[in-house]
Amino acid sequence: IFFRFCVGSTHGMTDWAATSNDVKGRQQLLRQKHRWQQEAQTLQQRAAVLDRERTAAITRVHDHIPECSQVIEEAAAATAALRHEAKELIATQQHCRHSLTQLTLLVQRGQGARSKEEHVAHLRRLAEGLHTAISEHKVREHTTLELLAAEEGLLTKYLKVASDQFEGWDIRPMACSRSRSASPSTRPWTPRCGTLQGRPPSPGLQRPSTPGAVQPKTSTALPQSLLPEVKALQRFLLEHGGSSGGWPQVDHATFLRIKAQARTNDELILRAAREVPHQDECSAAQHVHWYERYLELEGQQKAAIGRWKAMRQADQDNARARQQQAQEHEQNMQEQARLDRKADAQRREEQRATIAAWRQQRQEEAEARQCEAQRQREEAALAKAQRQREEQASKKQQVEEFKKSRAEARETATAQRRARTPQPRRMSHAELEERWAQDRRIIERRVQQVDRKDLQLAKEEMHARLQAYTQRAGVQPVIMRDPE
Repeated sequence: IFFRFCVGSTHGMTDWAATSNDVKGRQQLLRQKHRWQQEAQTLQQRAAVLDRERTAAITRVHDHIPECSQVIEEAAAATAALRHEAKELIATQQHCRHSLTQLTLLVQRGQGARSKEEHVAHLRRLAEGLHTAISEHKVREHTTLELLAAEEGLLTKYLKVASDQFEGWDIRPMACSRSRSASPSTRPWTPRCGTLQGRPPSPGLQRPSTPGAVQPKTSTALPQSLLPEVKALQRFLLEHGGSSGGWPQVDHATFLRIKAQARTNDELILRAAREVPHQDECSAAQHVHWYERYLELEGQQKAAIGRWKAMRQADQDNARARQQQAQEHEQNMQEQARLDRKADAQRREEQRATIAAWRQQRQEEAEARQCEAQRQREEAALAKAQRQREEQASKKQQVEEFKKSRAEARETATAQRRARTPQPRRMSHAELEERWAQDRRIIERRVQQVDRKDLQLAKEEMHARLQAYTQRAGVQPVIMRDPE
């Protein structure tokens, strides 16, 4: 019983320790999950604040620049795409969580439900399906990130151009008066600065130093992720004074209005030299050549962006096709899993019936063995009790015979000893009294001979000893009579 109690206590302590470790592990996981949720909530709040600031900045820019509508639409489309991707990511996460739960249940229940080979094969199929789904999701995310990076580069380019325009507005000069001729010249225009019509402008072409002109930026470094056509246009704008060719926005707007009305470049140059302040025929001719090159590069950029959008659309179509294939594969896997579960349920039912019959047979055999063992134990106990009774009776008889023989031997030895030893004469009562009286007289004489001083010392010594004994023992002695 003590051994069973110790074993039970040990098992109880082991179970309690295991349960305590499980509880601590779950508590740690819950704390970590709570911390992650707080960080995610903080990041969502920061993202919402940044989105509001971005929307407000775009709205302010849109109030001054109507051309930013396309940028706003692209930003809205990017936001919608991000939301759609977030929904897809949540769906994928839920699917992975469901698959992990199914895998855990199969690992827990599959040991007794199927053979080892079938269980391993089923787990391998599930693992391959999960690996395929995760790989396809990674490919989709990588493609989406590449598209977003390209869109980010394009938006960065638009923002840089808008920044140049803002700087031009900040240093816009006051309108200056210029004397204009009353009648335009009727002779054909001939360039005075040595620039021939049809020749492309010099790579080092700089705008004239007018009071309202915006100085070009010295750095022409562009992001490496942009398209070559976009890079070419951006580099051209950076080298030649932005989207206005180094002219103030008001002068460039006047130039565009004149270009819309003029029929030839000669007429455009003459009218621009007359109507645009601080500009002559040479600068007007250079601006015409710059604008033609700008339109050419802008057309190439639009064509390149169109090709890039077509490629992006093709990639998105391929991604959707892969996603459709992944969904079909997932549906096939789910159907296969359903069939496997059905087969597993049928197999488990058959195994339950077989196990129940085997347990019934084993229980009957155990009961039969138990009855036979009980009968054998009872017979052995009866035989053992009979042997013990016989042994006890035999031993009791032997002891009685030994005691009887020993008593007879003792009586014989006593009789023999008495016969050999003479018996002493017993004193009479008078003789005994006489001897006692004689002894008392001798004692009285000896007592009287004791010196009184020695007797007093003896009494004091005896009294001191009694006091010491009383102090050690803690009792009060009682003297019944005087020793004198």
